[in-house]
Amino acid sequence: NHLYRIVLEDSGIQAGILKLFSNIPQQEAGLPWMQTELQAIGICPDNRKDWHLLGVFGSVHPDSGLLPSIRAALAEVRSKGKKLAFLGVGRSGSVWTDVESELNDQVGCDFLIQHFGEQSESRISAFLQTLDSGLATMPKEFMGKSGTVAAMLAHGVPLRSPWKRGIPEYTDRMPDNEEPLSGGYSLSQIAHQFTQSLMHV
Repeated sequence: NHLYRIVLEDSGIQAGILKLFSNIPQQEAGLPWMQTELQAIGICPDNRKDWHLLGVFGSVHPDSGLLPSIRAALAEVRSKGKKLAFLGVGRSGSVWTDVESELNDQVGCDFLIQHFGEQSESRISAFLQTLDSGLATMPKEFMGKSGTVAAMLAHGVPLRSPWKRGIPEYTDRMPDNEEPLSGGYSLSQIAHQFTQSLMHV
């Protein structure tokens, strides 16, 4: 990514940018499971349009800054007359419990929190296909190293980043749009880019 390219170049090593491919292939097999799980928490086909599903995938860093982002998302969807469901899948760690506790006073008829735990690839893919938007759980400068971010992008999930840059000595040298917040890359695309770069070494 851009940050590590800068670090390497400071050591006299020429480096380029190689995007990361998704660690979760898009699959349809888990969709019935996801539909059942959503219905269990009150989100059904009849009222799905009333909800905005915001999700995280994988571990959450203790200093991730999720709370302000969730509250901002809640205010935003409420202003549009919608309800917010904050959903998670994968290994959550203790941070999810802390977030749930902090937001307990916000839970009501227009806001809910649910974590689905560790799941198979097909179920994680179904989870990602269901989201309206996602939250990155690491600083922006590291997003290019995250397979979970790549998975969200590959599934077409619009991504929000609650982080600001946190490495002062590199801030002025990082591009403003160092990592894409939309799109996604396949393994074949990345492999082609890598082999092409080797040909020009």
